[in-house]
Amino acid sequence: MRTTTLVLEVASILYMIFGIVLAFGKGLAQKLEKRSNLKDSKGYVKFIGRFNIILGIVGVVLGILDFAFPNLTKVWIITFLIIMMSSSLIQNKLTKKYI
Repeated sequence: MRTTTLVLEVASILYMIFGIVLAFGKGLAQKLEKRSNLKDSKGYVKFIGRFNIILGIVGVVLGILDFAFPNLTKVWIITFLIIMMSSSLIQNKLTKKYI
């Protein structure tokens, strides 16, 4: 397995783990209820968790494509970077209903 494939897969798996912890953990939502001005802290945390799980799945798919088509590595890396950079903008727009 090449380094680029490994980096894509590890980063994506970490996104999925973080998303699962957020989506199904109750501790963060409870702490946010006490310390923030969110309208719906549970919905906010679940949304962020699901969003990270989806990003992780997309990254895993790109890692598999990188492994299957090694001659297109630059395309997969650039696609991954664009998705990761634009995800924060998309996430910011979509979470406004919780704030």
